Amino acid sequence: MFNSLILSGLVGVLITTSLSAQSVVSERKPKTEEDLGKYDLKSGNLYTDLSYKMKLGYDDNTTSDSQSSQREEGTYLVNGLEFNFYAPVNENFSIDTGFYIGYKNWLSGNNDDGLIVDLKDGDTLALDWRINELTTLSLVDRLKINVQEIQSSRDNQGISDLKLLENDIGLQLFQELSEEARYGLKIGQNNIRSLNGDFEERERDDYYMGLEYQHDISAKLTVVPYVTFRTYNWSKEFNNDANEFQSGLIFKYNASELIYTELTLGYQYIDFDGALSDSRASGLEGKLLVNHTISDQLDHSLYVVRNSRISYSTAVNYSEDWLFNYTFNWQVNSKLKLSPKFQWYVSEDQVRNGENYDIFNPGITLTYDLSEKLSLELTYSYQQKSSNTQFEYDRTEYYMALTYDF
Repeated sequence: MFNSLILSGLVGVLITTSLSAQSVVSERKPKTEEDLGKYDLKSGNLYTDLSYKMKLGYDDNTTSDSQSSQREEGTYLVNGLEFNFYAPVNENFSIDTGFYIGYKNWLSGNNDDGLIVDLKDGDTLALDWRINELTTLSLVDRLKINVQEIQSSRDNQGISDLKLLENDIGLQLFQELSEEARYGLKIGQNNIRSLNGDFEERERDDYYMGLEYQHDISAKLTVVPYVTFRTYNWSKEFNNDANEFQSGLIFKYNASELIYTELTLGYQYIDFDGALSDSRASGLEGKLLVNHTISDQLDHSLYVVRNSRISYSTAVNYSEDWLFNYTFNWQVNSKLKLSPKFQWYVSEDQVRNGENYDIFNPGITLTYDLSEKLSLELTYSYQQKSSNTQFEYDRTEYYMALTYDF
């Protein structure tokens, strides 16, 4: 129960946002029989899981505009596939991929149609080479296209034609030193590109290197010192390039089979080129994650992050941010599931006359299994931005989705 409920929830929380104080290293563990049992189609050593999702929705403020005269509403249709594939080519080499790809058509409103690619559980593609019993070398890739996270909401206000691709590719070495100790080293790059030639000032190349050491203090507690160095390089000269250093400790604690806690305490330092008043950022960063499985029908999780974030704004180098995320899942019966969520994002530009704002984002999803393979999903989401400027807005979205699991 611990692996299937708590760990799956943990992954789901971690990939919802890139605003995170954590190591860039992510251990890729061999798949268990339980993991392989989740794939619907099996042929020899090939494991495939495929589902089709059709989503019909309505958005009453598609560009999060603060002016009522510019407010645009619209109805949309999204057709997409969720694809997972795993192939252990031999006992030492495997291919693992999982992603969602869809296309969003606006049926009404003045918005651009577009492709969507998003992560499912961690990596879009991973090639794992088990060099020996203790050492694994992995090439991992994470791709997103037209995926907006809550920390980008302010920067994207009033924009209807933003089309961005973000791809993170890295090479990771992970080695076990003993039964209690292991380490991981990762080097990689993250690239942001415009897909339609607009907003090229947002294009950026980031290069990073990270090291972590894991030590099992006991059967319940693991301590992980980490260090990360990253460079931010904008393709245009509207923003200031920067170097970032992060170091800290991660405490992973299994209080029981039903409760998992992860606490990160770290130090973050960012040095910017250019002469803005916020040319340096330094201070503490942190993360708290608590996953609790109450019963077979109930589980919930709390996720809190505090750190400094590089800004897209040409007048601001960085902001000090907090993210609070709470999710709850209630399996009402064998067919019906309710999943409310509450998200609160607080940001303060670190420059004179900068914007201080917060975004409140509650929502609820109802999922009903119409059959063994077909499910219906109804979702309501509300977003409200409060600010010390006039750029405030509210936004409501509803959608209905049908998912067919092959």
